Amino acid sequence: MKCAPRLGLAASALAALPALSGCVAAALPAIAATGVIGMRPSVHGDEGGGSRAAEEGGQSGSAMQDSTAGKSVGADRAAHSTPGDALQGRTIEQLVAALPPPPVTPPAPSAESGGYTSFLDFAAQQGALPPAGNERRSALLATRGSLEPVTSECSIHPAAVVIDLDPGSALLDPSVAIRGDRALASGLAALRAQGVTIGWITGNSADRAGDVRQALAASGLDPAGHDELVLLRYPRERKQTRREDLAKVFCIVAIAGDERSDFDELFQYLKDPALAAPLEKLIGAGWFLIPQPLT
Repeated sequence: MKCAPRLGLAASALAALPALSGCVAAALPAIAATGVIGMRPSVHGDEGGGSRAAEEGGQSGSAMQDSTAGKSVGADRAAHSTPGDALQGRTIEQLVAALPPPPVTPPAPSAESGGYTSFLDFAAQQGALPPAGNERRSALLATRGSLEPVTSECSIHPAAVVIDLDPGSALLDPSVAIRGDRALASGLAALRAQGVTIGWITGNSADRAGDVRQALAASGLDPAGHDELVLLRYPRERKQTRREDLAKVFCIVAIAGDERSDFDELFQYLKDPALAAPLEKLIGAGWFLIPQPLT
């Protein structure tokens, strides 16, 4: 059913309110703004009014206007009672309250519902592998900007994970972001005890290191203040450069963030995101989409 765009049909739409679809519900604010719902159409007060008007004035209009009360009288509905009679005189608030509630959108995944579980489990598994051998690989692509899901070798570097702190394309504000998830904090503590280094990356510059450190400590995600801070060292430095420099010292076995560009900057420049489809194999196998760590 299509929504009627003309306000002249508003009274008819309200008379059929028990069978309203979502489009009518969406039109209610617009109808209320015109004052149509504030009126109270008289259905039974002027039976035959339409025919009398035709006899006296020679006009065949389907409705007449009561000049004293400003009420619209529908001549074709004068002798009939409709389901909308019970709704006459109701305010917009009462009509909206009678509508069914909108569908509930499920909340974003949290750590308790498994948002961090796969990341922590994978990091623990990779951190337990021996430094020598080919079993343990980096989460960084072997070739920068490649669309092939091939990651680089780790050599004998100690294991580390990198967690992006910036919300989406915005920048973390460490002065207000102080709450961290307890399940994530517990998992990170277990990784540290295993010998895995935790690295926190953000687009904040190095002069805000103290603020970022304080936010992580206050949130419980790095209470001791011993984790690596991967901050920008000079203006216009890229996160990609910082990740690659960190990989010269550590084997980055997992990267976690809330969008794909947190794994590699190539996602920022793709004109057709479908071209990166082969890289989806790395989601859950080195790359992990997680809820925002600091809120």
